[in-house]
Amino acid sequence: MNPLLNINLHMDFSERVVIDSNDMDWLPSPLEGVTHKPLARENQESGHATSIVLIPFRFTFQR
Repeated sequence: MNPLLNINLHMDFSERVVIDSNDMDWLPSPLEGVTHKPLARENQESGHATSIVLIPFRFTFQR
């Protein structure tokens, strides 16, 4: 697992942060085929999270 997912990431909103997401790798998500680039995260499993998410064309979410 990516170590960045285990820590608070860019959660000080009083601080200006510039992220070049082109320099980031796509990380796997719990949904197979979906990937993401985490930009801000409070906790690993809950709380605030901001990510760029790549969802494949014609992907369907199972209920």
